[in-house]
Amino acid sequence: MSKKIGLILVALGLSTGLAFAQQGGDYQRSNPAAPETVPMPSATKPEPTPAPGVAGTISQQAANQIRTRELIGAKAVHEGSDVGKVDDLLVEEKNGKVVGVVLSVGGVFGVGDKLVAVPWEQIDLIKGEGHQPILYLAMSKEQLEVAPYFEPSKLD
Repeated sequence: MSKKIGLILVALGLSTGLAFAQQGGDYQRSNPAAPETVPMPSATKPEPTPAPGVAGTISQQAANQIRTRELIGAKAVHEGSDVGKVDDLLVEEKNGKVVGVVLSVGGVFGVGDKLVAVPWEQIDLIKGEGHQPILYLAMSKEQLEVAPYFEPSKLD
C-alpha cells in the first residue's frame, strides 16, 4: 500500500514539474521599483505574420474565399428557384483547380435524386444571407433533370 502511495506522489511531483517547465523557461520577475506599463490597444488589427519556417502558408481566410465544407450542401438556384444541392466538387489533380460541381437534383428529401455535374464556368458563386454560399446556375431545373447522370470514376 505504501509503495502505491509513494508511486502516486512521485508521479504527481513529476507532472507538476513538467507543467511548470511547459510554462516557459524565460520567467523573469518584474522589478518592483520599476513602474508597470500596459500597452495601449491598437485601433488597427495587426497583420498576421507567419511563424519562422512556415513561409508560404495561409494564416487566415480572406473575405472573398469560401471553404469547401461550406459549399457541400449549399443551394443551387436558377432564376430564383432551387434546382438542387451541392453534393461534391470536381478538382483537377495537377493544379487543384475546381472544374465542376456535382449537384444532387430531383427527388424528394433526398429520395429519387440523381447526381449531375455542371462545369464551373456555368456557375456564379456568391455569399447569401448569413454568409451561406449560393450557386447560381445557367441551367434550369428541367435541363438538370434530363441531363445525364454523373458517373464517378471507379478506383481499383
